[in-house]
Amino acid sequence: MLGLDRRPVARVRSRKPRAAPTVTYTPIQLGQLYSFPAGADGSGETVAIIELGGGFTTGDLAQYFKSLGIARAPTVTAVAVAAARTSPAAMPTVK
Repeated sequence: MLGLDRRPVARVRSRKPRAAPTVTYTPIQLGQLYSFPAGADGSGETVAIIELGGGFTTGDLAQYFKSLGIARAPTVTAVAVAAARTSPAAMPTVK
C-alpha cells in the first residue's frame, strides 16, 4: 500500500540525550554552499517538514526567523496525520 495510513512507522529507539552538533548552518549559508542565485528568498515556495515527535511553537519560529534577519516570518501550517498532535513540551532541550 502506498500513501498515508494509520500504521505506526517511526518509533523512538533511544532516549539518550544527543550531543549538540559541532557545525550548524543557517538557510542563508546553505544557499551559499549550494550556489543558489543571489537574491533568492524562497518566495512562492512551499516546504514540508516531517515531525517524528515533538513539534514547534509559533514563538520559537518567530524568534528563529528574526535571528536570520527576516522581519516577516513565513506562514506555517501544521497538518496532523492520523490524529497526531504537535507537542513541543515533550522535546528535550539541548544545552
